[in-house]
Amino acid sequence: ILMGGGNKLTFGTGTQLKVEL
Repeated sequence: ILMGGGNKLTFGTGTQLKVEL
């Protein structure tokens, strides 16, 4: 799931991975 406001990747249930490029 791609969310606006930079590159943020959220996958899995309760697992959030933030990727800032």
